[in-house]
Amino acid sequence: MPRPGPEPGNGVERITAFGGHDTPFRAGPLVVLSILVCCVALLTPVTVFIATAVRFGGERRDRRLAALRLVGADRATTRRIAAGEALAGALFGLLTGGALFLAVRVPLAGLSLFDLGVFPADLVPDPALVCCVASAVPFCSVGVTLFALRRVAMEPLGVSRTAPPLRRRLWWRVLLPVAGVALLLPQVIGGQGSGDAANAQVIVGMSLLLLGVAALLPWLLDAVVGRLGRAGFSGPSWHLAVRRLQLSGATTSRSVSGITVAVAGAVAVQVLLNGTWSPDEQTPRPAWTEVDAYAGTVPAARAPQMSARLRATPGVREAHLLISGYADSVRHHRALAHTEPEDRGDPEPYPVTVADCGMLRQLTHLGTCSAGDVFLVKGPEGSGPLPAPGTRLVLDPVGSRDAHRAPALWTVPRNARHATSVRHDRLPAFAGPGVYATPEALDATLLRRPGIAVLLRLDPHTPDAIEYVRNTAARISVRTDVVSSRDGTEEAGTLFRLGLTASAAAVLLLIGCGLLISTLEQLRDRARMLSALAALGTPRAVLGRSVLWQTAVPVALGLALAVGCGLSLGTLLLHIADRPLRLDWWGILTLTGTATAVVLGITALSLPPLWRMMRPDGLRTE
Repeated sequence: MPRPGPEPGNGVERITAFGGHDTPFRAGPLVVLSILVCCVALLTPVTVFIATAVRFGGERRDRRLAALRLVGADRATTRRIAAGEALAGALFGLLTGGALFLAVRVPLAGLSLFDLGVFPADLVPDPALVCCVASAVPFCSVGVTLFALRRVAMEPLGVSRTAPPLRRRLWWRVLLPVAGVALLLPQVIGGQGSGDAANAQVIVGMSLLLLGVAALLPWLLDAVVGRLGRAGFSGPSWHLAVRRLQLSGATTSRSVSGITVAVAGAVAVQVLLNGTWSPDEQTPRPAWTEVDAYAGTVPAARAPQMSARLRATPGVREAHLLISGYADSVRHHRALAHTEPEDRGDPEPYPVTVADCGMLRQLTHLGTCSAGDVFLVKGPEGSGPLPAPGTRLVLDPVGSRDAHRAPALWTVPRNARHATSVRHDRLPAFAGPGVYATPEALDATLLRRPGIAVLLRLDPHTPDAIEYVRNTAARISVRTDVVSSRDGTEEAGTLFRLGLTASAAAVLLLIGCGLLISTLEQLRDRARMLSALAALGTPRAVLGRSVLWQTAVPVALGLALAVGCGLSLGTLLLHIADRPLRLDWWGILTLTGTATAVVLGITALSLPPLWRMMRPDGLRTE
């Protein structure tokens, strides 16, 4: 017959299951806002890229449709054929993307990018979102294709535009970001809202702001390039690039708009995360690891030995001992002793913490501290009553009554000073209001059931330091607990930053591939002209630099517009979250530098096709 296990109680807790989800996770308002902003910042550039990718090869498609008109197809038929081609390409892309997702889902578990890794179980898409994407991509492809054909007339003898290029209008382009600001303004003024309506308001407002960047870029490019042609800069490569931008600026701006939107969204998210998840720079920021021994686990007399063993552990730089307990006034303790248990009510003891001056300076705002000092510490926003100097206290009153022993008495010194505790998430949970004393002022062995904590500062160059600490703590007592100094908020901020960096790099790489395709397409359409320039003696270096200028000028304008819009959007989001503005210029330079590297890579990859197109045989005509 099996022996029954211990009953719950007396420090024993029965474990019946692992991995239960009785308490569902509820994200806070800041977490919800950060998730929404990250999703919008990463998905909006993909939407712009899809709308741009549909128009790749548009001129060749128009000539092919004109050939169909020559064999008898009417205009409606050609439009249906163009929509069918776009739909077929979108469906093929969805199938290819789904197959690639299934193929790389398991291998991704073995990869780590910026110290961020995933498990295969984490890469399971939501069925509703899959259906939404599967229907939105073909719809967007067909819609963009029909919209692009509105000014194109495919005639049997060729392709013509229904009107000459018009001057781009600014008013409707400004209307998009203005509408986005109008949607965000109520939460900027009244604070962050909650619920689906408030979340949808943030999503739509931020999307309109980012799409406004893509809409403003063509107008800005036309305005700047028109002045660059009259600026008087010398150099054939510069004039070739400026003239090409004047003739086909729309195609170039569409290709660069994805990078612009991606950088603008990433800058806005970085501003939000840096202001929301970063601790206050004026408060101490110790990176502590806390080893806790629960009440009664380790006697107070053995606490220095516990601290010494942890200090000697490999990878530990510093170790500070804290011993905590409770105290009650003698008058209140005697009143409870003469009261029936059912009539006593809840006692209100004072928290007591014993630590050295080095640790007390981390926990409170102190002027000076020396051996034998005692402090009466209040919280940053006030706290309950504290004992007055000279008050006679009963140490560990609950333990004294339960054990039926004579209580240990201690008097608060007359020279006890008042102080304020530090508000910081990295400090221990018990670092709050109460009585703080140095070991010379209060003998910690008077506390019969103390809570003992050793705060350790680990060597960052020893990767297994935390494991060494866990092994030492387990040898001291199996009931010790090792807690990292970083709480869930900081871990969430770090996770958001790492995820944003990895995702932004992937989005920029994707958009860079599209920009490369667009550049190669433009070179192929200009193959005869390039061959003519080569036959006339134009050096290859001149044409190579012209390709660089042709890509660098729109990207430079787009990055300037993206940084300005991203900083403005990030400031609005910080006002919604009610957090101060802290700019991470290094992160912003990293994003813009990554985009610049993409431009240089595109130029380098487009040079070999450019050399091939400059051969004299490109002038042959059949």
